[in-house]
This record gives sequence, structure tokens and C-alpha cells, in this order.
Amino acid sequence: MASSTPKTIILSVNDEFRPIYDDLKAASGTAIKPGHAIAKASATTVQSNGTASPAKPKMVAVEAPWHDTLSSMAIDEAYAVGDQVRYVLPQTGDLLYMWLADSQTAVLDSPLVLDNAGMLTVATVDASTKEGTLFGYAAEAVTTSGAVSRIKVRIA
Repeated sequence: MASSTPKTIILSVNDEFRPIYDDLKAASGTAIKPGHAIAKASATTVQSNGTASPAKPKMVAVEAPWHDTLSSMAIDEAYAVGDQVRYVLPQTGDLLYMWLADSQTAVLDSPLVLDNAGMLTVATVDASTKEGTLFGYAAEAVTTSGAVSRIKVRIA
């Protein structure tokens, strides 16, 4: 029986394809794993998105195929400082396999926003929610307790 666990970050896009960029390097002092939301640290580097509610372009690190080994899959391998980071600029409707922060309970269609480490948290959307802060919606139910976990996310 085939595994139901995805082995790639990009699960589907809402048009023909989504380009993968690799023009930026991992900044020092940052941990970037495939599925993390990232942001520019400088003109030539990226870091895990450290802004809780960014109103800037969405960027998500994807797996580097050269990280695939006999003992681990590329989707599980973090980028080292100075590595070229492969990433996408997801668009509304894309389905990605990202990280849900610890101590979260996401049900189908839960609104998700960024935490301060490139992961997602379940949001309470109300009148105080700023425009552009919603990252996406849970495309599956996931509960995290004591550890982070991956989650399928439909980009907002």
C-alpha cells in the first residue's frame, strides 16, 4: 500500500505550474526546513519568517532534491547556512505541505497565520485581524501537542 504522507511541499497549484527559485542563500543563525515560511534577510539571503503577521510576499522553502539519501527524504532535510534555498511564491488556491506549530488544534478550513519561526498557528479571525496576515486554511485536521507537525495548507 502506498504511503499517504506527502514527499513534496508543493501538492497542487491552481494553474499550470509554479516556478521554483534558488537565487537566495540560507542566512546564518536561522533554521530553514522545507515547508517553512521564509522571508528575505538581505538582498542575497533568506531566513525563517520571524514576523508574526507579515503583509509581504509569501515565500515557502521547498525540498532540495540533492538532500535525498538512503536514510532520509529531501523533505525532511534542513538547509545549512550558505545553502542555496529552493523556494516558491505560492498563490491563492495552491496546496502546500507546511509546518504547524506546537500546541495547535486545526480542523478542516481553520484559518492559519504565521508564528515567529516560519510555522503556522491557528488564528481567530475577527475585526482586529489585519488585512494580509492570513496565510492559508487547513486542508486537513491536525493536532500538535509536544511537537510540531506537518499540515496541508490551502493558500489564502
